[in-house]
Amino acid sequence: MDALRSQEDDEGRVVDNARSLAGEELDRRIRAGWDEWCDLLDGMLSTGGMLPPRDLAGRVVAFFEDAYWRAEEARVEALRRQLTAEGLRRPAAIDRGWGIG
Repeated sequence: MDALRSQEDDEGRVVDNARSLAGEELDRRIRAGWDEWCDLLDGMLSTGGMLPPRDLAGRVVAFFEDAYWRAEEARVEALRRQLTAEGLRRPAAIDRGWGIG
């Protein structure tokens, strides 16, 4: 999950706005989220239907509290950029879907 950690500015505040990220960083976040989810899923499936070990359950909870949403935000931003570049939607219409503008 290190690949999905938020960056901090000089004063220790979290800087985590998907709109300010380069395309490569969006891709990296999406791939890191996917890789982490696949790893967790393999661990859950290997329990054979039994309750997972405490550490695995904790990793799953932590993933859905934080890393999943950062990866999803990056995916949505990448899609917004693609639609805007292809001229399929106006940027303002896309922004309204997120409650912006």
